[in-house]
Amino acid sequence: MLPHPTGIEPIPRHESTSTPQASKTQLIEDLAFETAENDKTVVGVTEAIRLDPHDANAYYERGNAEQSNGEYDKAIADYTEAIRLDPKAAHAYNNRGVAWRAKKEYDKAIADLCVAIQLDPQTVRAYYNRGMTWSNKKEFDKAIADFNEAIGLDPHYAKCFHERGIAWSDKSEFDKAIADYTQAIRVNPDSITYYNRGNAQYAKGELDQAIADYTDAIRLDPLGALAYYNRGKVWCDKNEVDKAIADYSDAIRLDPLAAAYYIGRGIARGQKNEMEKSTADFSEAIRLDPENSDVYNSRGFNWFLQHEHENAIGDLSEAIRLDPKNVRAYLIRGAAWRARGDEFKARADESAAGAIRRTPEDSAFQSLLHQCGQVSTPSAKANPSERPMTVIGAKQAPRIAEGPRSAAEKKNNPMALTGFILGLVSVVLYFIGILPILTIVFSSIGLRTFKPDLQKNKWMAGVGLALGIIYALMYVREYGHLGR
Repeated sequence: MLPHPTGIEPIPRHESTSTPQASKTQLIEDLAFETAENDKTVVGVTEAIRLDPHDANAYYERGNAEQSNGEYDKAIADYTEAIRLDPKAAHAYNNRGVAWRAKKEYDKAIADLCVAIQLDPQTVRAYYNRGMTWSNKKEFDKAIADFNEAIGLDPHYAKCFHERGIAWSDKSEFDKAIADYTQAIRVNPDSITYYNRGNAQYAKGELDQAIADYTDAIRLDPLGALAYYNRGKVWCDKNEVDKAIADYSDAIRLDPLAAAYYIGRGIARGQKNEMEKSTADFSEAIRLDPENSDVYNSRGFNWFLQHEHENAIGDLSEAIRLDPKNVRAYLIRGAAWRARGDEFKARADESAAGAIRRTPEDSAFQSLLHQCGQVSTPSAKANPSERPMTVIGAKQAPRIAEGPRSAAEKKNNPMALTGFILGLVSVVLYFIGILPILTIVFSSIGLRTFKPDLQKNKWMAGVGLALGIIYALMYVREYGHLGR
């Protein structure tokens, strides 16, 4: 008998002495959870239900087989009938909750899993499944609480440590995530857990440790393209471009339909100044993902560097059509127009870029302004297609945590931004004494609440705080008090 599907409890077995019942029970046990022959299982259990339509276990078993086939509506119907016949069947509530979760009806899933826990407070799987559902709802504190309960009941449940690690990662508490991944590896080392620990190491800036974990993931699963891809990104960050290209090439060999892998290799080849090969990779990525603004932007920049300004303008125009707020595309296209002698269109694009982003907010933007009247070499960090990816396996396979955000995806801390703007206003209107005070308050909050893995431009809070202090002192010097 094959193992039952992940997250689904095996049926409690009940002995019986009557011949028809014993025959029916044996039929169910022989067929249940043989996932390679689920259709036969459904047929066999249906026959068992015909023999005894009041047997809750038979409906439960057929629901399990249907859930294994991905027939969640049928499974829910059978679990519901099992519950009607046996209202205290905690395992039926648990498995119906799993089916609701598979349908992304998370509130219904949680309702069923709560009943399962009420009926059997020792059911580890129900806590685990409810924790997974809270994670799906982005309620990570509740997820962690449920994983804690499951681990308390079964301290060797590796998947709970793994999932709790993902929840900690989602909360950007990477040290706790790494501790949980490490415990999961001690209990049951597998490639996905090493991969996720590598993502957490990367988020902390521990590049060598991230490479070591991705390498272990590859050792355990040489066919896992994602580990090659993410290790390639780390090699790029370490400026070991040849190793990056080798890893991206392996990822492409394993999964030739993933546009992101070609984008990664195209960026790495661009760093080596292999512009034709880089452009070819971007072209293949566009073929696979024609709605990706960033890859048109990258190929357009390659054309610009090769002085193919007509091609550059074509690609950058497409990038802007797909993403009208693509600042880089406006700036590079403006440079291409200028190279062709069309100053009017060049200035129009630069004005459009300025309207979207009025102040230089990151190093990539400043590099763009510095080069070509406004272009910089595309970097792996600036390309959102280059962040470590997330894979969700079928039938509740172990999840892969989302990797750290790229610079292009990070947002400004709103307190820091507000403090910075107030600081600039204070330069002119410092005689309104409340302005420097508000500048200091907002900037201080921005510094304290800044999340480096999710937000960018911490410097704005520092500049705002300095301006607030300077102009608060100036106000006191001129007026003898503060706060009018």
